[in-house]
Amino acid sequence: MESPGPPPLYTPAISQDANIVDVDDQLLLCQDGYAWDYILVFPALPEPMSPLGEVFHRLHLPTKKAKTTTPTVDEICYRLKKAGLTLKLACPSASSSSRHLFCLVRGSRQILAREADRIDLLMPMDKDKLRDASHRGFPSCGIAPFPIDDPLHQFKLSPYDSIYFRYTCRDDMQPLYAKQGPHDALFTSSQRILLLESIMTNRHGGAGLNLAKLKHSNVVTTYFSLH
Repeated sequence: MESPGPPPLYTPAISQDANIVDVDDQLLLCQDGYAWDYILVFPALPEPMSPLGEVFHRLHLPTKKAKTTTPTVDEICYRLKKAGLTLKLACPSASSSSRHLFCLVRGSRQILAREADRIDLLMPMDKDKLRDASHRGFPSCGIAPFPIDDPLHQFKLSPYDSIYFRYTCRDDMQPLYAKQGPHDALFTSSQRILLLESIMTNRHGGAGLNLAKLKHSNVVTTYFSLH
């Protein structure tokens, strides 16, 4: 038995004006310090039928459809949602001349952190927290304090400046990472975009989309970051 395709995700949730910043967007800004980071633009209307197709349609003759592996808009949205991303779809108002459907994309802090862990994203460490940790040691692990100081002030940078670790979701590591984003978030806007693209294109747990191929196939008109 043929398995059912993904449920339509975008039709019921389309906003009628892509320029509106609604209450949910304001809530996201207050909560996380950012709202939407990426956008996919889809053609809103189907491609016009070819002259031969119109003849077949009028004569009620079946037309041969070429097999394709290119995902539809529904399938793309389904994959993005399944990968843990949040979507908002909007179309221009009736007075607008635009004929496109806009898909706004964002990732929660938890989803972005999980992807950063998966790809071993290098993150800057908080120099003050590193200094405190070295002076305190880790008694539970049998590690005595190991302060690293420059009492003669021979160097412009402190021993704790410009230190990067691979990101991990371990709870004990979270206080050591520098908070670079808004509202004490870990990731900058550039890092959020990098992580979103990684999730969208990753075939192992992500959406597995080939954005360049989708654009070449005219399934996606264009795609870009919002900042």
